[in-house]
Amino acid sequence: MAEEDAQETEEVTPKAPQRLPTPEERGWSAGDLLANRPFVICVLYLCTYFTVFSCVVGVVLAYVFYDSKSEEWERSQFQYLIRTFWIMVGSFVIAVFCGLAVLISKGEDGGIVGVLLIALMAFAAFILAAARTVYAMLNAVRHKPMPRPRTLLI
Repeated sequence: MAEEDAQETEEVTPKAPQRLPTPEERGWSAGDLLANRPFVICVLYLCTYFTVFSCVVGVVLAYVFYDSKSEEWERSQFQYLIRTFWIMVGSFVIAVFCGLAVLISKGEDGGIVGVLLIALMAFAAFILAAARTVYAMLNAVRHKPMPRPRTLLI
C-alpha cells in the first residue's frame, strides 16, 4: 500500500522532444548528395520538364558512369535510368506516329482526335518517366540498388 502511495505522488515529467540529428551527425553532408552520381542524373531528368535537353546530358552521364568503375548499387541505378530515358523517347515517338496516322487517315475530321491522342500518350509518358525518376532518386539517396532495373514499369 505504501508503494501505491509513492507511485501516486511521483510527478510525471513530460519527455523532451527528440532533436533531429544534423547532417554532420548522420555522417553525410549536402556535398555527398552531389557526389551521388545516380542522384545527379535523376535531378537532370526531372529538370527536363523545365529545360528540354537536360535529359540528354543525364543519359550521356549515365552511359559514362555505367562504363566507369562503380559500385553494384550504382550500376543497377544507371541501367534503370538509361532504360527510363529510352522508354521516354520511345513513348514520345510512338505518340507522334499514332497521332500523325490518325491525322492523315481521317483528314480534317481526325485533327482533334489526333491531337488529343498525342497529348494523352505524351502525358502518360511524362507520368511514367517522372514516377521512375523519383523512385530511382529515393533509392539513390539510400544507396540501394534498383530491385528490377530492366523493367518497363516502375
